[in-house]
Amino acid sequence: MRKLKKWMILIFGAVMMLALTACGSTEVDVSPYLSVNFSGFNGKATAAADFDFAEFEHGIMSQWKDDEKSVKKLAELTALETTFQLEPKTTEGVRNGDTITIKLTYNEEKAKELGYSFKNTEKTIQVEGLQEAIEVDPFDEAVFGPEEDIYLEISGCSPYLTVHVNNGGTDIYSSISYKVDVGENQENGYLKNGDTVKITASFNSTSVDAYELTRTELEVPVEGNESYVTDVSMLSQNSIQELKGQMQKELEEKKNSYFELFGDDPEKPRYLLDMKQGVTFGDLMFTGSAAAASDVDTVSWNKHWLVVPFKVAVDNVTYYTVDGEEHVMSFPDACGYFVVSGIRIDKNGDLIPGYGNVELDNLFKNQELMDKAIESESGEVTYSNFN
Repeated sequence: MRKLKKWMILIFGAVMMLALTACGSTEVDVSPYLSVNFSGFNGKATAAADFDFAEFEHGIMSQWKDDEKSVKKLAELTALETTFQLEPKTTEGVRNGDTITIKLTYNEEKAKELGYSFKNTEKTIQVEGLQEAIEVDPFDEAVFGPEEDIYLEISGCSPYLTVHVNNGGTDIYSSISYKVDVGENQENGYLKNGDTVKITASFNSTSVDAYELTRTELEVPVEGNESYVTDVSMLSQNSIQELKGQMQKELEEKKNSYFELFGDDPEKPRYLLDMKQGVTFGDLMFTGSAAAASDVDTVSWNKHWLVVPFKVAVDNVTYYTVDGEEHVMSFPDACGYFVVSGIRIDKNGDLIPGYGNVELDNLFKNQELMDKAIESESGEVTYSNFN
């Protein structure tokens, strides 16, 4: 056994033998000292280049003669070693089957000065034996969805919706971060029904290297949420009939007090309407159309409203001139409009109970006067079917 060990030492010494050149320099094969250390799992492992300085020094110093061994010579070798650089130092995202080539660079001038030259300074290593990571689907329907532990939480009322992912997941899912990207759909910090958001998933800790996400992105449509009415077509037939009933009620309540009718006579621009003074009203007749309007400078529950015109004949309007002369007038073409603000509808277009306000302030002698008033309050509007 001792003889075998002795022969092994001699063989190792022969392999590591420093060949003396004609000019006295010592050539060293450094490939045995170059290696790569791996950490992590297949597909996302890190490869770190390594140089075995201890064995390198042993290989060189074993060739020194007794009279060459000195602190100075060791210090010179150490100084040379400080110039050693490995390229690349690390490689990320390594998987089985990859090949990694590392290269040793050094101060060649200093090496020559000390009598050393190095060969085989590049070494290519094939990656193998990396363990497979455990696959995790961050959007698995068993854990991600409306009734699950991880879900897209949507708050507000369209078009003023805010979204974020509520992660109540357990085990490995608790280590996943979900980021919501609203893209170009976002307006003033809010979303609306019909928009699409992209959810990006990633691990929030490096301690989960044993796991790998099978996918990192999911697009989710924003739909089915309560909404303010930004277009008349959003209303269901049930909602239209319900609103008409509320408007009829509003007009009846106004009749029990009084309000004004605006005319185009400079001498008498407005008339007081009071049923206690004998004023009578005909049947309320909707024009069959309505318009959606909004205030572009406001973000609140009353930003959006409906303009709903109607006609109603007004008779027996009594007024007196400045000299006390009594006049009784009728306005067969009188008209007005309701302003309906703050209503909410569900995904079917039906009204959400408890929201909305119906107002009627004034009547007008004719449609031309009414249209001017609407434009003054709501701007230019586009009418749609309201039957």
